Amino acid sequence: MGVVTSLYGLYQLTFGFPAFEQYWIDNTEFYNSISVGKVERALATYSSAEEWGRYIEIGAIIAFGFGACAANYFRRAGWFVCGVTLTLMLLLTGQRTAMFGLILGGLVLL
Repeated sequence: MGVVTSLYGLYQLTFGFPAFEQYWIDNTEFYNSISVGKVERALATYSSAEEWGRYIEIGAIIAFGFGACAANYFRRAGWFVCGVTLTLMLLLTGQRTAMFGLILGGLVLL
């Protein structure tokens, strides 16, 4: 699910927000953290960019953990591909706290 929601976040980063989400952003007075300068941060399917980053972080840690424990080579490779994909998506979000959590979680797995 982390990969699927991240693909939607990648869509938002690439093409912008769909009309219904842009309407919500334009008419919300109390949600200022979506804009950093003049750039609007992607939310994926969540209500904030921080939630999306944390979800990606946890999904990547779980994927790497399953990859380390998988007995079958193909399952191991599949889990590691998911983990790397989520890590790359986390880099695109630019969230330092979530990246730190991913690194710390990876160290705990080791």
